[in-house]
Amino acid sequence: MNGTQSRGLLWFVLFISVIFMTAFDSSNQSTRATWLWQTETIQDGGQEVLDYAENQNINHIYLRIDLTQPEEMYQTFVRNAHERGIAIDALAGHPYWAREDGQERLLRFANWVVNYNSGSEEGERFAGIHLDIEPYVLEEWEEDSESIIRSYLTNLEQFLDVVNQDPSLTSAIDLPFWYDQYDTPDHSGEPLIQWFMNKFDHITLMAYRDKANGDNSIYHVIEQEMEWSEEYDAEIIVGVNAKPMPGEEHTSFAGKSRETMEEVLSEVSSSLQGYRNFAGIAVHDYVYWSILGDSGTGNPIDPEPSPEPEPSPGPEPSPEPEPSPEPEPSPGPEPSPEPEPSPEPEPSPGPEPSPEPEPSPEPGPSPEPEPSPEPDSYRGTYIWQAEQVIYDSERVLEFLQEKNVNFLYVRLDLEQPFELYRNFVSQAASMGIEVHAMGGHPIWGLEENRPRIARLINYVKEYNQNASELEKFHGIHLDIEPYTNEAWHNDRDRVLTEWAANMEYFAQETKKDSDLETSADLAVWLDTYELPGKNMSVSEWMIQTLDHISLMAFRDTAEGSNGIAAVVAQEMEIADRLGKPLLVSVEMKESHEGDHITFYEEGAAYMEAELAKLPALLAEYEAYQGYVIHSYDYWISSKP
Repeated sequence: MNGTQSRGLLWFVLFISVIFMTAFDSSNQSTRATWLWQTETIQDGGQEVLDYAENQNINHIYLRIDLTQPEEMYQTFVRNAHERGIAIDALAGHPYWAREDGQERLLRFANWVVNYNSGSEEGERFAGIHLDIEPYVLEEWEEDSESIIRSYLTNLEQFLDVVNQDPSLTSAIDLPFWYDQYDTPDHSGEPLIQWFMNKFDHITLMAYRDKANGDNSIYHVIEQEMEWSEEYDAEIIVGVNAKPMPGEEHTSFAGKSRETMEEVLSEVSSSLQGYRNFAGIAVHDYVYWSILGDSGTGNPIDPEPSPEPEPSPGPEPSPEPEPSPEPEPSPGPEPSPEPEPSPEPEPSPGPEPSPEPEPSPEPGPSPEPEPSPEPDSYRGTYIWQAEQVIYDSERVLEFLQEKNVNFLYVRLDLEQPFELYRNFVSQAASMGIEVHAMGGHPIWGLEENRPRIARLINYVKEYNQNASELEKFHGIHLDIEPYTNEAWHNDRDRVLTEWAANMEYFAQETKKDSDLETSADLAVWLDTYELPGKNMSVSEWMIQTLDHISLMAFRDTAEGSNGIAAVVAQEMEIADRLGKPLLVSVEMKESHEGDHITFYEEGAAYMEAELAKLPALLAEYEAYQGYVIHSYDYWISSKP
């Protein structure tokens, strides 16, 4: 009797053990993943990231790879994650990788991951290699999507050949659900998304919606894809978004509570359990997920609007008391954000429009050599899209060298890690190009948004503290233009006062413990406005307060009563008296304020001829130090 009871007890214990082992077998766990774009967060081993992952039951992280970082950094992080039962994929990608000339970079990444795994211990290896390419943001996509798709798939075939050298490495890719609108070339009407299902091990469908079921819901937009997935072996991860999407709030959980998102994700998982290849959920991304508010609250941090507006002083406002023939600028909308190459919501109604068109190639060489700057003078430009210096630095630097540029304002995406800028800044410096970090927005002119200025200052200071001499930014440049705020029309004196206070703060804080130069863009007509309480014009106060000013002298002739030299004369006199340098900024962007504002209609050769006149026309002013062409995007695609 006792023997029978003992055997029964033993069988019961074994049964319970099997149940527990099955329940906690990671291979049976549903994926709960996130994207980690900020590689610098793992430099100390990434314990803070992993603590958050454990707290949120995240068991898979897509980690963006910076190839300039040591392998030991990744080995430490992957080992720490492995010990907690968290898988790490190596993540990278850029729209350019879909083009023929992008294949080399794609394969460089694939080979790096394969070689990394082969040289690492088992617990230090990446579980998979993960792509986020999104070729539909290329300008060419709208013109000829089929050609882009062909080169894209060709590149991916080569990529998979490399990845398959490591049998332990899974292949994964982010895809929009609306790829079912496109056919696979030479595959008899096969929906494009099925090609990926046949080739990749894991697919993350970017189902960017904020509700689980019903019209235009997560389930609704991927139902067809889930049906098709039954014919393939690829596991399907459903991606949702926590990044703010102004104007497209239905595509994100930003502004909603973490509890609300979790309820929706639970409902999505329940709805998709019937599909054998449904493997879990991924939330984009770690940063935005981590700042979602608790129950009843939205994001506690107001993300920086990005990209910031480009300088556009617009028509000069009417000076008082004498009216000008040109009207005041009307308020402009605040731009919607678009930082790192993160998964995009689907287009409506067609494919996703490009947030930043791929620069078109520079026209064929001119018989005349490109102008060189005068001795001790600057010839510069603006770069507004941070991703251009991060992902396309070779093309940018080649253009800058060809055009003999020696001065540069570069807008920074403050969500990006420091290391993404180091290579570009150091290469530019070695070419004799002085690089200034740039930021700004009309709302930065209001006191309530001073923390945004502080954030830029702190970012650049910390970056420089951790950079070599060649990698350091020379200064910080602001483009604010508060006259595009509605408040300018309602209470101009208040806006001017708050703007000046913010600029004074900018100058003082930047100079604390740094030798960074301070500068800003300034419309030439601001010399007609007196700064309240200062007994001087806005222009004079700004020139006095900052290290240098770029005067937005947006005219298309150097000479004449309304030419570049004439409209900057008063500021030159002020700067001479104060002993401050000035740069002259000119426009190449198409303008609807009149052809006299820009060189867009005339083209680059005409612009160069007019700029060549400035040294002689402004020779009497010691303040004149050169010119800046707005901007790289419009210059590189300008008429010859």
